[in-house]
Amino acid sequence: HNVSLAVQAEYYPRPFLSALFEDSLAYGIDLMNLGRKSLPWVNLVAGAIDVADSLAAIKKLVFDEKKIDMAKLHEVLKNNWEGYEEVRQMFINDAPKFGNDDDYVDTIATRDVFHMVADEMKQVKDIWGVSPKQLPQAVTGAWSQGWLTAAMPNGRKATTVLSDGGVSPYYGFDKKGPTAVLMSVSKIDHTRTKGALLNQRLDPHVLQSAKGPELFLSYLKTWYDLKIDHVQFNVVDNETLRAAQKEPEKYADLMVRVAGYSALFVELPKEYQDAIIARTSQELNY
Repeated sequence: HNVSLAVQAEYYPRPFLSALFEDSLAYGIDLMNLGRKSLPWVNLVAGAIDVADSLAAIKKLVFDEKKIDMAKLHEVLKNNWEGYEEVRQMFINDAPKFGNDDDYVDTIATRDVFHMVADEMKQVKDIWGVSPKQLPQAVTGAWSQGWLTAAMPNGRKATTVLSDGGVSPYYGFDKKGPTAVLMSVSKIDHTRTKGALLNQRLDPHVLQSAKGPELFLSYLKTWYDLKIDHVQFNVVDNETLRAAQKEPEKYADLMVRVAGYSALFVELPKEYQDAIIARTSQELNY
């Protein structure tokens, strides 16, 4: 990271980006040379929520309830859950998952994952003498890192996609509505992260109703009041997405939000498309 910063500062100035930062304009210095006046960051490897869900599953099913021992779980994971679908379903359904406002797993996500990383990063300095912040934005890393990651105790199989965004619940694991998701995410100290990315899907039929705009405004007010750093939306139903997979020529202009960037749905690889379809479609209500 330090080598990258030094090279960027010397060889890759950012004049346009610098023009958007008050300190760059005030001091007449390129953004990459602002030093401690800037806000440096280090990317957090994708999969933080997968880790939290996995640790919670181990704690509950191995240690608290003793439904399986670690040796057996190790065997199951080495075999990528093959031949152990009943055990896999137990780890999916009987262990708490992040995104449901459940302190059992949310505490693990905050204390043992995000806050632990923040504490460790305080111990190091960059070339400007500043402690960098973690950047929980998986972007395409949810797929590229997923291909390199073995089976996990949250029920995920080897080489499959990791949880997207940076603080997004794993696909389909958030079952208690959009407010519960916001409550879970709000327990992370967002002053110790930079741009923690939350992806959400909203039911288009609700937003198209007479009360839709009012409900959406209420959702955004809750997000703001909880001091969550970042949220982005897809407002499209599964029927449309599946139809686009079958007849892409009819949906050439269908744009979706992936994770930190937007793309034409029909141009995405199928595993990206399937992951977007698998996201929970949240219904807004009073």
